[in-house]
Amino acid sequence: MLIWVRVIGIRTGELKDQSHGSGTDGALQGQIDDEHYRVTVIQMGDGCVALNPYVCKPRAANEKPLALQSTAHPEPSFHLLEASNDLKLFKELQNTAMKALYESDSWCNNTGCDVDIQTNSDGGLSVFEVSPLPSPFFPTRELQDLAIRQDFPGSYPALIDTFITNLTLHDSLQEATPKVGNLYTQIVDKYMAAASAPNNQMYPSTFKSIDGFDFSGTSFDLACGTGIFGRALADSKAARGDTGASRVIGFDISAGMADACRQTGHYENVHLEPMQRCLTNHRIYHDGDIDHVLCFSGFHFLSPEDFSFVLALCFTLAKKSITFSLDEITDIYNEAIAARGLSFAHSINHIATMEAFGVPRGWRLAHRFRQFSWTSPTTEKHEIYTNYFRFERVEPDETAIMFGKLGASDKND
Repeated sequence: MLIWVRVIGIRTGELKDQSHGSGTDGALQGQIDDEHYRVTVIQMGDGCVALNPYVCKPRAANEKPLALQSTAHPEPSFHLLEASNDLKLFKELQNTAMKALYESDSWCNNTGCDVDIQTNSDGGLSVFEVSPLPSPFFPTRELQDLAIRQDFPGSYPALIDTFITNLTLHDSLQEATPKVGNLYTQIVDKYMAAASAPNNQMYPSTFKSIDGFDFSGTSFDLACGTGIFGRALADSKAARGDTGASRVIGFDISAGMADACRQTGHYENVHLEPMQRCLTNHRIYHDGDIDHVLCFSGFHFLSPEDFSFVLALCFTLAKKSITFSLDEITDIYNEAIAARGLSFAHSINHIATMEAFGVPRGWRLAHRFRQFSWTSPTTEKHEIYTNYFRFERVEPDETAIMFGKLGASDKND
């Protein structure tokens, strides 16, 4: 059965509430019987993403406007709209759908919605049906969920993780995150000493993962710590005589680590903000494209759901590349951390999740290697091996996904 939220009309950027009662089915039927478009919008924390629009072919005249059809009432046929055919319409449909998510209050369900849109005779767009997710979990045609499977980074597993993160994000940021940040502020001197020890490979391996690659434009360094990436990038560019402009903006949850990062002089700004929030709020920190996203030895504090959520955001927002490391955290290491009363700093090995996540459409895995990286500054004895990844966008100027802030339709990416 159809879950009615609102019926709203949108004309050239103006959103008007046109809620109707139960007597509108007949009027709607005429719209649904015409060729129209459908856009799936996924909520991601404080933001949302609009996926590749579908073109929906007409149904039989006697069918009801059901979002979830039985086999007796088949859905219309679907095919994905090609951005190259009409990029302006493609983006307008996505923008319209994101406005519908916010204006219909579908964002309250922590998932998103399917938005059915019709083109008007004057060239405007009208939204005539908003169906809260998770209707894509019950596709009635093979291609009905193609946009999710093809364009949402990580596909359905990452989508489910995103829904979970939407529900739990506030509590996790209020509870464990401040404790981890305070812990690293307390041990920042020990951390820096450990990082500079002869047997510690954090800096050499970070340098190896970025040396010779393009970092022109603006880079977001998540969990920037003491600024190892900024130092490695400066050293790499100096060795190659590269004088091109590179802006690096850092984010961390530890005030002590952020201060140490600022003192390197390699960062334009360093902000106290968790990675789950700095990406959805990126316009606050930089009013332009995010060309590169990086994260070294920071993902292990995330839950598997938060990791998928952040990774999907990285692939959505980065215009050129994503570079990060995943630490092979062991059970023995976590047991030692818990024995010190630091169970809130439990770490997770995300290698299996990364392998299942795969390489999103429009990207390629440009570089990957594994090596010993660091000895724990907390336990002072556990050695951790690390996997390094660099992904590059195959077509930097093209993306089928549009990101937007909830309620902020004027600055969508």
